[in-house]
Amino acid sequence: MLSTAARIIIAQQAYGGGRNMKKILFYVIIFMVCVAFLEQRIDYYTSGSLTARSPIALSFASFGAISFESRLDSWAKIDSAASPQELEQITKTILNNLDLNTTRVRSEDSAQISRWEYQVEQKNGWLKLNVEADYQKDQTSIVFAYSSVDPEVRLDEWVLKLEALPDWDWHHYYLYKAYLPGTVDAAGRQELAEKVMAKLEAKTKEVFTDERIETRSGYSKALSQMADPVWVGNHQVNVQSAVRSQTDGKTLLLVGSPLILGDY
Repeated sequence: MLSTAARIIIAQQAYGGGRNMKKILFYVIIFMVCVAFLEQRIDYYTSGSLTARSPIALSFASFGAISFESRLDSWAKIDSAASPQELEQITKTILNNLDLNTTRVRSEDSAQISRWEYQVEQKNGWLKLNVEADYQKDQTSIVFAYSSVDPEVRLDEWVLKLEALPDWDWHHYYLYKAYLPGTVDAAGRQELAEKVMAKLEAKTKEVFTDERIETRSGYSKALSQMADPVWVGNHQVNVQSAVRSQTDGKTLLLVGSPLILGDY
């Protein structure tokens, strides 16, 4: 038979052990909650950083190309010529919608054309807006251009702001540029052009080969939400890639959606 004192000691030990176990369980639960929270934050930022970059920029990064320019060219047109007062209102409405300062606007008027222009240098690039009424052609056009050297830039954010403006039918052309150190021969250019198209899950419709350049035009479902397709010959395309051997010892990679604008 245990004495009363012995029973009290055993009970105290059991109670103390129970309290310790409860503390351990409490700390384990807290630890698990913290881990779950951190995993959630990591997933959020990881998914955010991936979705922030375009499929084209990601395709460059996948084989070590160094991005150096991302550009957006957008334009819209209506079949009537706005008055100078209407052009001013259109310009300020667009700039306000783009969260840009309206005090840097310049205007020019003549019997044939009325024009409002905005241009600004930004930290990693530049932005231009041109709103013009042609009284001979009886039409008004808006041209927006933005270029950035930041590989993480979100061109689609500008597109969403432009599309939020009513009564204008916008057309958007994206251009991404990157380079690889060193030059490649004709076979290497062909391989790179095909690799870019494969990364974008694009089916090639048109091929062009020159002395120093290789291009592919095709259709990519991965870019179907990016830009409206255009007709090239008998095919609809929404992506064009070009690989050019430079005289400075680099290999230039360009991808445009739906096409590459300008010389390449």
